[in-house]
Amino acid sequence: MVSTILNNRIIMLTMQGDHEKAEEEIHRFEGLLEREAVEVRQQFRPILLIYRCELALAQKQWGLLTQYIQELKAIELTTDQEMSAAYYQCQLALAHGHHDEFMGYALSCLPYYESNQLTLRLESLYEALAVVSEEARKYKESASYYKKLVYLLRSK
Repeated sequence: MVSTILNNRIIMLTMQGDHEKAEEEIHRFEGLLEREAVEVRQQFRPILLIYRCELALAQKQWGLLTQYIQELKAIELTTDQEMSAAYYQCQLALAHGHHDEFMGYALSCLPYYESNQLTLRLESLYEALAVVSEEARKYKESASYYKKLVYLLRSK
């Protein structure tokens, strides 16, 4: 119950751009976990790393995002967590202008987000895929992603 409340609070603060408070909540969550058994702490490690990735992405802290992605890749993840890691990798590649790498990661997590209708992820993926496709002069692909984005925004 407490973890759900903290989860919602961390996500809300990050989305609102209140990064300092989100960081405080992550530290608070870590503090609560310190009182738990090693197994419980290990179970929550990927979740805490994903919170940190989300915060680093929101703040465009590419060095920290790289570090957290590497830590995520070193531990066992659920499918949802693997897709989050792929999403962060695609955003990192995009930020560095590595369009081929971006496309690979984006296209690897896109079906998962489409099947689960995760709107916020889909919005950013469709927009970035459209722009990168357009820059690569793949106009049909670009138009397809723009159409998906418009449909998604209209159905909100």
